[in-house]
Amino acid sequence: MINTNVMMKALEIGQEEIELEHNGVKCHLKFDGNLNPLTKDAQYFLIGSNRSRANPSYEWGEEFCALVYCIKNIDDGTCEKYSTNQLPLFYHVNLTAEFDLKTVVYPSVLEYQNRLIPMDNAWTFSSKIQGTKKIHELVFGNFDSVGKLYRPLSTLSIYGRAYERDPIYQQKPAD
Repeated sequence: MINTNVMMKALEIGQEEIELEHNGVKCHLKFDGNLNPLTKDAQYFLIGSNRSRANPSYEWGEEFCALVYCIKNIDDGTCEKYSTNQLPLFYHVNLTAEFDLKTVVYPSVLEYQNRLIPMDNAWTFSSKIQGTKKIHELVFGNFDSVGKLYRPLSTLSIYGRAYERDPIYQQKPAD
């Protein structure tokens, strides 16, 4: 998978925290889970970016932080293809993203077969202003529960659209 202007770090067994920074976007992930059942061909990655996405007809600004499940590239161990996971591995995940103050944010949590997980007691989302940045926090599961309930998780993301960075749209003639 060619991820233009995307930073990624693999989650390792025994790890509880990971962070990355890309062009001013900061992503921090803290989690409680059991990654042991994963096969050698698949892995979770923390990915993040602050970029302008090129498109043949229009370019747009975006900032994002996400926990994604991937099939690994055999040659270099990077994320080759986003996938879906049916194993219940995570008990609690806390994803924090630091974006520009004007970025509009869309949080989401996906499980097996990329089905959306409703917020109903499964996850929460909050934001707070800190100087010229906005800190967004997506919390999946609960650290404080008595019994641990592991759930399948494919993607947990805080996706932001930086509309102010979009160029003025100019309609192009049809071919």
